[in-house]
Amino acid sequence: MVSLQGQNRCPSNTARALRMTWYGLAAWMCLICSMACGRADCVLAPNERFSINVLEPPQCYPDPENPLNVAEAEIYDLHGRPDFIRFWWNPSGSFITTSDLSGQREDLATKMNTMKKSWIFIYEDMEIIFRPNGQGHLPKQPIPTLLKTICEYGDPSYRSDPIYKQGIRKENWHWIESGLLIELENGFEINRRFIHQGTGRGTFLGK
Repeated sequence: MVSLQGQNRCPSNTARALRMTWYGLAAWMCLICSMACGRADCVLAPNERFSINVLEPPQCYPDPENPLNVAEAEIYDLHGRPDFIRFWWNPSGSFITTSDLSGQREDLATKMNTMKKSWIFIYEDMEIIFRPNGQGHLPKQPIPTLLKTICEYGDPSYRSDPIYKQGIRKENWHWIESGLLIELENGFEINRRFIHQGTGRGTFLGK
């Protein structure tokens, strides 16, 4: 005599097939989602709460679907992924603020992916500047002090209007998050001090 209770515990072939189909669809959905998220994460998009001038590349960089050019691939083979990527918004390499991008935000990520860049290697104290359009790179150079500060603290929260005294351009940069204030003359740091406790990293105030 066959137990009906035992029959209830054994799923039919149809039920088993439906369940396996559902598991398969769920696995594909997870895979597609992870691939889509990976593609988005690999785009060099600015984190404006930190800096518009430098970017810490994601772990998936370089993206296999957007390969490095020959010059970048050479440096990557020698030194690995950079700690930061610097974006040269101006030929002079001067640093900008988010307000400088007013009216230029359309397709900003694409512009940042195609503009002149340099790679920053913090522990090697090394900046490598790439020529435009993949035409090689300049010899490595030490990281300028101001650039190193931006890599550590992000863009300043406040930049005073420059004043000129005896032909010297003077200005102050202030980081609300850390309480850091630096004094600049002709674009070079001459003094730094912490003037208050700071509000903590990520508190967005006018980058």
